[in-house]
Amino acid sequence: MNRHRAKVILFLSFVTIVLLMGIINKYGNTGLLKVPKTVWPTKSDLKGRPTVHMFPTFTETEAKHREDQVLPVFTNTDGVGSMGYTDPTKSTFSVKYGKPIVFGEFFSIIIEARDANGRHRVQGGDFWYAVVSTGKRFATAGKVIDYKNGTYELVFFAGWHGEMTLNIKLVLTSEAVQFFLHDIWHRAGRKVWGGQFKDGELLERSLCRLETRGVWHDKCEYPNPLALGGSFVMLCDRPPTLPCSSFYAFHSRYKPAKTEVEVRYSSIRTTHSDFFTTKANFAPLQNGTIQLKSETNGNFTIESVINSLNLQKCRPDIPEPLSDGFWENSTWHSFACNAKLWTTDEIKVCIKGKNLIFMGDSTTRQWCEKLLYYFGLGLPKTYSVGSIYVQNDIINMTFRFHPYILSSRLELKDFGKFEVDQLDSLPNDTCDYIIMISPWAHYDFWTKEAYKTRLKNIRAGIIKFRKRCPESVFVIKSPHPKQERGPSKGEITGWLASDVLYYQFRRLLRETFSGISVHFIDIWDMNLSYYTPNTIHMPMDVLLQELFMYFSHVCSN
Repeated sequence: MNRHRAKVILFLSFVTIVLLMGIINKYGNTGLLKVPKTVWPTKSDLKGRPTVHMFPTFTETEAKHREDQVLPVFTNTDGVGSMGYTDPTKSTFSVKYGKPIVFGEFFSIIIEARDANGRHRVQGGDFWYAVVSTGKRFATAGKVIDYKNGTYELVFFAGWHGEMTLNIKLVLTSEAVQFFLHDIWHRAGRKVWGGQFKDGELLERSLCRLETRGVWHDKCEYPNPLALGGSFVMLCDRPPTLPCSSFYAFHSRYKPAKTEVEVRYSSIRTTHSDFFTTKANFAPLQNGTIQLKSETNGNFTIESVINSLNLQKCRPDIPEPLSDGFWENSTWHSFACNAKLWTTDEIKVCIKGKNLIFMGDSTTRQWCEKLLYYFGLGLPKTYSVGSIYVQNDIINMTFRFHPYILSSRLELKDFGKFEVDQLDSLPNDTCDYIIMISPWAHYDFWTKEAYKTRLKNIRAGIIKFRKRCPESVFVIKSPHPKQERGPSKGEITGWLASDVLYYQFRRLLRETFSGISVHFIDIWDMNLSYYTPNTIHMPMDVLLQELFMYFSHVCSN
C-alpha cells in the first residue's frame, strides 16, 4: 500500500515539474508577461541580413503584448494592507530576459512599479520618459507599453554599439495623470487675460476669459463661430466707461487676472500637493542597471543597418513605428518614413513656384527663422513675432500667429489670426500651397472640450479649402515635451499644466486629421531624446532636423 502510494506521489511530482517547466517557458522570467522571446524580425548576425519591410508598428506590438499578458494578481494573506503611489526609489528595472543587447536590433527594459513599502503596484497609468544615450554621439527614446498591472515595457532600438546610459524618469504617477486628464483638463477659467480698452489717451482694463458653457450677464462678447464654434466665446468684463468696441489688446500676465486664478484654484495646493513632490515628479529610477552595452555585429555600421531597412515613403497617415528613430551626433535618423537630409539646392527645386504657409505659435515661427537662415537670407525688415512675410526668387513664405497667446507681450487686437480665417483669406488665383498648422503650445489652459472644438473646426476648414484647391498639401506638426517640473511657490498656474496634456494633444492631432490626406509630423521622441533638456524653444540642430522631416513629406513626389 505504502509502495503504491509512493509511486502515485512520485508520478504527481513528475507531472507538476513538467507543468512548471512549461509555464516558465511560456511566460518567461518576469513571471508576469507572456511574450515570445523573439518578437521582432531582426537577426543577431547582420551578415546577409535580409531587407526588413518596415518596422513593426507600435500599436500592433502594444496590442499583441497586451493580449498575451497575465492578469494582475492581488495577493493579501492578512486581509489588511496598504497600496501607495508608485515610488521611484522602490521601483525596479532590468533588461528583459537578461538578454544581450545587440547593435541594430530592438531591446526592452522591464519596469516593475512599486510603492513606498516595496509592494508591486497592480495598476498602470504612470507617465514615463525613457532615453538611452552615449554622450552627444547617440540618443533614442523608448516607447512605453503599459500592461495595466504595474509592469511596463520600454522598447528601444540599439543604434549604437558600445557603452550606453539608460535614463528613466517617472514624470507623473497614475493618480496625478488621472487628476490632469479627468479633472484639471475639464476645468474652465484656468487662464484669465487682462483686456485693455482704449480711446485716444484713455485706457481702461477688465478681465477676460474663454467660456464654453454656462450663462453670463452684461459681458463684452467676441465670438468667432468658424474657429471657435457657436457656443465658445471670449468674454470680457465691461470696462468702466468705454464701449466693448474700443477693445485694444490682451495681456496674459495681467496681475489681477493671475490673482483670480490663484483664488479659484488655491485649494489644489493642499488637496493634491502629494502628486507634485520632487520625489514623484520627473524623478529618476535608480534600482537597476543604468550603464548598458550593446554588442557589435562584425564590421557593420549605422549606415549599413539603416540601409537594410525598407522604410516606407513619407506620406499621410503613417502609423506610429516601434521606434521613431535615433540621434547620431546632430543628425536624426527617422524610422517613421524614408526621410533624408536636404541641401538648399534640393529644397529650392521642391518649393519653386510654391507658397509656403505656416500657422501656429513661436515653435512654428522658429521653423521659418531657421529656414531663412539655412538659405543664408536672414530675417526680413518687416519681421515681427506675430507674422513673417518673405517673397523673393528663392522662397514665398508666410507665417502668422494664432490669437489668445500666453506671453509677456501685449497681444494687440489684430495680432493673430485663426487658421480657418487664414485659409478663407488665401487668394484664389493660385493653389500651389503647402500649408503647415501646429496648434498646441498655448492651449494647455483650454478645456478638453474647447481644444477638440478648435481642432474639429480646423479640420472642417481644411476640407472646405480643398474643394477649391484639391492639390494643396497640408501638414500638421505635433507638440514636443516642455519638461514642466511643477510650480514655484508663487505661481499657481504651474499646477494647471503638464507634459501629459501635450502628449494628449499629440494623440488628438493625429486622430483628428487622419483620413483626409494630411501629413502628420511627429517630433515628440526626436525632441525628448535630444541631448539638452527639453524646453519650449529647442536648439537650432533640432529645428533643422524637423525641417528635413517636413521636406521629406511635402517634397516626396
